[in-house]
Order: sequence, then C-alpha cells, then structure tokens
Amino acid sequence: MKVVIQACIASLIIHVVYLMGTLGFGYLQTKFYEPNLVGQWEKVDHLQSEVGFGGVVIPPFLYAFTFVGMAIISGVIIFLLKRSVTKE
Repeated sequence: MKVVIQACIASLIIHVVYLMGTLGFGYLQTKFYEPNLVGQWEKVDHLQSEVGFGGVVIPPFLYAFTFVGMAIISGVIIFLLKRSVTKE
C-alpha cells in the first residue's frame, strides 16, 4: 500500500512539474519576444478570407488516464528499486 501512495505522489509531482514547465516556457517566450518589424515588410502573406473558430480540446478523462498510467510506471520503478536495494 505504501508503494501505491508513493506512486500516486510521484505521478502528481510529474504532472505538476509538466504543467508548470509548460506555463513557464510560454511565459518566458512571451516575455522575451521581440518582433522583427523591419524584416516583416519584405515578405507579405495574404490573409485568409474566412474565420474558423475552435481549438484543440483535451478531454478531462485523458488526464485521469495519464495520471493512472504514470502512477503505474512510477510504482513499477519504485518496486524494482526497493527490490534491488533489499537484495544487496
């Protein structure tokens, strides 16, 4: 039971680090963005005449699957590490 709790905590930590890393990287890209106004005048792109609404929507249950999957992987790693330490 202790391995299951440790695996869930490891999965939660991995998910939080991933989320904070993604947000932090986006923040840094926004913070240090410098548009190239001079170079943009040389290349002209035509805009679309139609507008599309929507985006990529990740279903909430997908996060549950990744959490459980990461907990299983973490649990196997923790179990194997504990087993290899006790054999020595």
